[in-house]
Amino acid sequence: MTDLIPALRDFAKALNGFADALEGQQQGQNPVSEFISKHCHHAPGELMLFGEFYDRYQESGGNLSKRQVVDLLPPKYPFGRYTNNRRFVGNLSWEPGEMSRRPVTLNGDWLKVPRGRTQTCYKISRDADILQIMRCMRSEGATFDAIADWLNGAGYRTPRDCKFYPTTVRNWLLSASDSPSDTKC
Repeated sequence: MTDLIPALRDFAKALNGFADALEGQQQGQNPVSEFISKHCHHAPGELMLFGEFYDRYQESGGNLSKRQVVDLLPPKYPFGRYTNNRRFVGNLSWEPGEMSRRPVTLNGDWLKVPRGRTQTCYKISRDADILQIMRCMRSEGATFDAIADWLNGAGYRTPRDCKFYPTTVRNWLLSASDSPSDTKC
C-alpha cells in the first residue's frame, strides 16, 4: 500500500500538469505551441527526431509527458514513424529552412515525406506491374539480388516508398504464387 502512494502522487502531478496545459490551450496558450514558436522553425518537408524534440522541450522547462506533448502538437506538425520505426515530428527544424518544399503528411501511422525533385524520377506503377517484371526476370533465371538491383536502378519503389531488397522480391513472389500469373515476357 505504501508503494502505491508515491505512484498516485506522481500520477496526480502529471494529471495536474496536463490539465494546466489543456486550460492554457483553451486560452490559446498551448505550451507545446509556445515552445515551437520560440525554439523551432516551420520547415516543410523536414523531419525532427521526436526524442530530440522532447529532450529540448524538457530542458526549456516543459513538464508534460511524451504522450501529452504528442497530443498537443499542432496539426501542421504531424507525428509518426518513418525510417527504422523511429518517431519523428514533421515540418519542423531547429534552423530556418527553405519554404518551397512540400510538407510532410501523415499516412496512417507513417509519415509521408516528399522527395523533392527526385520524387518525379520514381515511376508511378501498380504492384501488379512490378510483380510482372519480377516474374519475367525470375523465369529468365535472374537472382533475387539481380531483380532488386534492376528495380532500384530503374527507379521503382515499394508502396511504402522504400528501395527493393532481395528478401522483398522473394516475399512478393511467394505471396503472389497463390494468384494466377498471366505473365507474358
